[in-house]
Amino acid sequence: MTERDLRVIGRVLGTSGGLVLDFSNRTFSHFFDDFGVNIDGERFLSGGTSKANRLRTFLRETPPPLNGRIMHALLELRLKSRPESLTDADIALYRQIAERLSVSGTPVSNPTGAPEPPVAAQRHVGPAPTEQPPLRLRLTNGEHPDLDSRDAQWNGDIPAVEKGGPEALHDIVGGGA
Repeated sequence: MTERDLRVIGRVLGTSGGLVLDFSNRTFSHFFDDFGVNIDGERFLSGGTSKANRLRTFLRETPPPLNGRIMHALLELRLKSRPESLTDADIALYRQIAERLSVSGTPVSNPTGAPEPPVAAQRHVGPAPTEQPPLRLRLTNGEHPDLDSRDAQWNGDIPAVEKGGPEALHDIVGGGA
């Protein structure tokens, strides 16, 4: 991962001021949880605690293809609310970086190809870039087509449906009164 790559990623994802897209700390963690990554773990805090610093550390330290899949998913989210300042050239460069990381067999922080100990992030986890985002992310972003704000009420970090058990889920999906 070059500094140029990181600058392109920063421009596309809007990482100024330590932010990444419009994620809160909680939704940023949930996004990575859906890929089996604990972005709040010590491993990703070495570059700083902001969301942008944790993302940069993740991209430097995590082997492909996981980081490529996450970059594709982040781009999908970015393109939903494309700001005017986002150029087609930056999007094309970002896609090239994400594609390179999606197919590369050499971890970005290990260009020599020397063997590294296995890590959980090397397993195929999380959705493929073409799949729909996980339900938790769609609910968090208010984008689930079958639910409105009355149906998906959050209580802290736990959706009301998780507290209500099967009956609450049954009510939300239309089986209840």
